[in-house]
Amino acid sequence: MSDHHRLVLVLGVVLPVALIGTTTATAEPISQQPHPVLAFRLAAPAPILAHSAGGSDDGGSNSADDEGGPRGGLTHFVHWVGHFHPAMTVFPIGMLLGAALAEFLLILTGNAWLSGASRWCVTVGAVGAAITAPLGWAFAAGHGGARLLEIHRWLGTAAGAGAVVILLLSEASHRSGKAGWRAAFRAVLFLAVPLVMATGYFGGAMVYGVHEYDWNPPRHHTDAVGAQTSSAASSGGGQAVTVVEMTDDDAFQPKAITIVAGATVRWHNGSKDEHTVTDDPHAAGDAKDVSMPSGAAAFNSGTIKPGGSFEQKFTVPGAYQYVCEPHEAMDMKGEVVVNPAPAQ
Repeated sequence: MSDHHRLVLVLGVVLPVALIGTTTATAEPISQQPHPVLAFRLAAPAPILAHSAGGSDDGGSNSADDEGGPRGGLTHFVHWVGHFHPAMTVFPIGMLLGAALAEFLLILTGNAWLSGASRWCVTVGAVGAAITAPLGWAFAAGHGGARLLEIHRWLGTAAGAGAVVILLLSEASHRSGKAGWRAAFRAVLFLAVPLVMATGYFGGAMVYGVHEYDWNPPRHHTDAVGAQTSSAASSGGGQAVTVVEMTDDDAFQPKAITIVAGATVRWHNGSKDEHTVTDDPHAAGDAKDVSMPSGAAAFNSGTIKPGGSFEQKFTVPGAYQYVCEPHEAMDMKGEVVVNPAPAQ
């Protein structure tokens, strides 16, 4: 088999796999695909930009985005273009790792055709990284500075810049034929492998939650225990419940509510993703993101599937801060303030 045919064979395997990965990534919400391979991405493949889904807390008017009317302008464009980021991540990840594998096999076997395969993978991977990294910033625009997001953001930026450097070294190596350029190219390429994997780790943690990588993840024990079909009539003998919506923008609406002791709150998942309502410091990614008053017991809904709901009755006055486990790093947090019940 000629070198040309071997290279075509390699590309015939690598590119379809990358395209299949792209289709899988965009076919359904990522949180509904708990597959470990999908965690190794250069960016979080879940909606990050937060737009209000309901009215403002002070009863003011809503924006066109909130009302579902026509949307436009730079902010909306940035939001829209950022959604292409998840589909693009397969190219820098797959191609850079493929280039590293080709170079490693080239060192072991000396087969010259692997050099061409490596060069092609680096080229496609670098171009993909140069596109993917800015899209990642667009995806996260206006989201804030959560610690996990910042770590992931800058690792991804470093990986994107590193891919361009690798491309320049690769071309210098192939065009000059000097051993020094080849050694530099391989050194940077092999160093990029753990960088890409670390970036993907934090990206996966942003989607599934930090504890997804635990041997026994704390949120896998239940699916919204006993709360999927609760009604207002079933809560406190006809007592009205306060409803909090979980939106496609990974937000609790309203984010903060105030009730009286003895009242019930219902969280309804009206989004296409799975969410949780977690006040348990042992389950949250950062224990400082959750809190409860002294004497109150922690609560954790488990996974709330799209269309499902979870109810919690609050009897101890005080402030309760809670999170959605898989989207905690994307600032999906809320608060319930419980005031003492009025004296009878």
